[in-house]
Amino acid sequence: MKYEALLFDFDDCLLDTYEDRTTTTVITLHENGHPHVKREVAHRELGGETVYRFMATAGIDDLEEGRRLGALWDETNLRMGYQTALPFPGVVETLEALKDYPTGIFSASLSPVVESALERVGLSKFFGAVVGKETIPEQKPSPKGLFLLCGKLGASPSRCLYVGDTIGDVRAGKAAGMKTFAVSYGLGSLEDLKKEEPDFLTDDFRDLVAAVEGGFEGKPPPW
Repeated sequence: MKYEALLFDFDDCLLDTYEDRTTTTVITLHENGHPHVKREVAHRELGGETVYRFMATAGIDDLEEGRRLGALWDETNLRMGYQTALPFPGVVETLEALKDYPTGIFSASLSPVVESALERVGLSKFFGAVVGKETIPEQKPSPKGLFLLCGKLGASPSRCLYVGDTIGDVRAGKAAGMKTFAVSYGLGSLEDLKKEEPDFLTDDFRDLVAAVEGGFEGKPPPW
């Protein structure tokens, strides 16, 4: 049986936004009372829940300040976007090969930032819907964003595949009753991803074609 829709994470799955997010983190902190923060620290702490990431990067234990900085980071992202992010190897040709499937994105980034980056690199034509953090406040592993995305695409969650790079992505997909496809080149380590037992695990995005062509009831290839 064919998948009804293919759903994707965005950051560090489709596009390599690591450096852009590091830049916006540093700018946010420098502009808002934390000029001592070094880029290498912001780079190292990237990942995880925004509030606690900002607290760790700034070297503070003030939760309210972390929340303030997290909200300001959203403003910085809207202002700057992802200016240098590019697709990972294999993404463009894989999306082209799977273009007949309904596709959407559920991201922890703001949807206008995601949509702008997709437009800049010529990938917006492949996606029918984008759900960002401003729409669904619950972060992954909550499946609520995936349910909303399925509604937009007219697909049943139990007949969808979710592609991501972190344990939060795998957990969200499983919580939604979806098959899960994890890539190990993003923020999630190979060891951590293995422990979550996704249906598919690979370091090459192009393997998605074989996974999808195998159908919903197909067996995972021996990667």
